[in-house]
Amino acid sequence: MAGTLTDWHLIHINSIDGSTEFSLNDLNEGTSLQNLLIQTVIKRILTVPGSDAEYPQIGSNIGNLYGTMTLDEVDETRALFPVFLKTIKDDVIAEQELLDSNLQPAERLLDLVLHSIEFDESFLGWIIKIKVVTEANQEFIISL
Repeated sequence: MAGTLTDWHLIHINSIDGSTEFSLNDLNEGTSLQNLLIQTVIKRILTVPGSDAEYPQIGSNIGNLYGTMTLDEVDETRALFPVFLKTIKDDVIAEQELLDSNLQPAERLLDLVLHSIEFDESFLGWIIKIKVVTEANQEFIISL
């Protein structure tokens, strides 16, 4: 998949401040199929469009859409997130269909489901949890 982090293993994403924790895989250690898919979804959401020199077409404007806002804008913005998530899902599935290699069901995206979305008034920002569902019917929760 375009732009996956094949040398890194995602350990944790802090749902409060958005920080991520990774470990470097050993030279001959592969990245699990599920981690490749999760990394692809996270990269698709968090990358600013045009900022990846190798894959400038990937990314989203989540920072602009879901950055700091006033309390009056919260309900309207919350209602738009499922549309944003569907776009990300459609992009990743379309990208996977264009690959020359055969992906295993555990690394093929079936669905992205909004697990929860909360607005934290203490920092005027979002805490978002997304369920990643693979074609192997495995489910993972990622927090942004």
